Amino acid sequence: MKILRNIVILAAFAALAACGGDGSGGSDAYTDTGSLCTDGEQQDCTTTENDQGTMVCQNGAWSTCAALCGDGDQAPCTTVCDSKGTMTCTNGNWGTCQPPAEECNGKDDDCDGQIDEELGDNTCGEGECAHNSPKCENGVLMPCNPFEGASAETCDGKDNTCDGQTDEGLIQECNTACGQGIEKCVGGQWKDCSAPAVQDEVCDGKDNDCNGQADDGISCSCTVPDAKACGTDEGECMPGVQNCEAGTWGPCGGAGYVGPANEMCNNQDDNCDGQTDEGLTQDCQTACGTGKEVCEGGDWVNCTAPVPSDEVCDGFDNDCNDLVDDGLDADDWENNETCALARDLGEAKENAGVLEFQGTIYTGSDVDWYSIDALEISDIIPPCWEPGLSDPCYIAQITLTGIPQGVDYDLTVLTGDCDGVNGIFESVEAGQNPEFVGIGWPGMLGFDDSEKLYIQVMAKQSEMESCFPYTLTVDFYGVCPDTTTGLCPWESASE
Repeated sequence: MKILRNIVILAAFAALAACGGDGSGGSDAYTDTGSLCTDGEQQDCTTTENDQGTMVCQNGAWSTCAALCGDGDQAPCTTVCDSKGTMTCTNGNWGTCQPPAEECNGKDDDCDGQIDEELGDNTCGEGECAHNSPKCENGVLMPCNPFEGASAETCDGKDNTCDGQTDEGLIQECNTACGQGIEKCVGGQWKDCSAPAVQDEVCDGKDNDCNGQADDGISCSCTVPDAKACGTDEGECMPGVQNCEAGTWGPCGGAGYVGPANEMCNNQDDNCDGQTDEGLTQDCQTACGTGKEVCEGGDWVNCTAPVPSDEVCDGFDNDCNDLVDDGLDADDWENNETCALARDLGEAKENAGVLEFQGTIYTGSDVDWYSIDALEISDIIPPCWEPGLSDPCYIAQITLTGIPQGVDYDLTVLTGDCDGVNGIFESVEAGQNPEFVGIGWPGMLGFDDSEKLYIQVMAKQSEMESCFPYTLTVDFYGVCPDTTTGLCPWESASE
């Protein structure tokens, strides 16, 4: 194919010669690389390999003839600054020659009028040697020296030798008033001098502050290493030894030493004052409360807390089991819940004085019944004698005392029998304290004027919450009627 192309080209030149042409008459195959041109202008040409090509006008001169190209093809070229560039084929034509990137060679490779520019810096070195340097100088690539600026290590907190360490291995002599030593450099400062330190003067016979005098300027009660006996053998204590420490006597101690301790309840003299268990008290308690107790002979005694006692009927929790009046034994009068079961109190003799009895109302619905004989002394000798008056008056007074506050008791007295039909019935139901019932009846000379009394005691509440004792008194006596009317004290003239 190449041979055929050359034959065609030679034939074309032969035809032009026959016509007397000089190559300037408009033939596209004619190449004139020496004539002036306009930048970007293109014309056909023949390459050195006798291939059809194209040359481009650059900077007013025709470029080297380049073979025809396909889109995207690239080919070397010479730039306007005489560097080796690259041109790219577009639409079958070679584009402008593009300069390469700048290199370190002393030339203007990228055709911007500057030589070896913007090639960057090298970075290297540690410590005081850390620096930047140009990568290119006078067209030559330059290495970075990591030890540029290095110097001997000094105590300044810097890495002078550029080895990654600071103030390493630096020591020097140092001294105090007491002697010489060695110190080292740490963080730019000389520290940790090993010379003996100047100390405060103490009472040890030595020149602690290194001023040439021992134990000066201080008051010494003793001198190291003086020692003396101390302590006591009183009680549980054992003597020891006291050593001189910095001019003053130290604490008592040593092998076998036992010093005073806080007194304990153990029948021993713990604080070594010649007394045992003195002044020791502590809190104590029983089921009924708290108090204080004292130590005697190693034992805690005499607790002042309330002591539980046997439960009695008084409305209180005597045994401190949180129950009031529980588990009580019945009193001597029980069982006397009805009049038929009334307990006999004996005789209340006329003018013999007041009789007193103790009873108890228990929790629940307890009722107490009693009977007593109001006994006339004589039916022929009246209790008093007034002219014209022979029939006496008799009075029985029954009183109930000891009623607890807030509780309403009822006292009822019947005469004759339990129904009160044949005798006198008296009842006081209003809440009183004490409860009182007075009963009177006229007597007849020559007849037995004694009466049988039935006494009922009960709490007005239907259910008692506590048990309470009470006192029952009976007084039976005779009196004279009124000397004018002949009536007994409880009777009126209208009756």
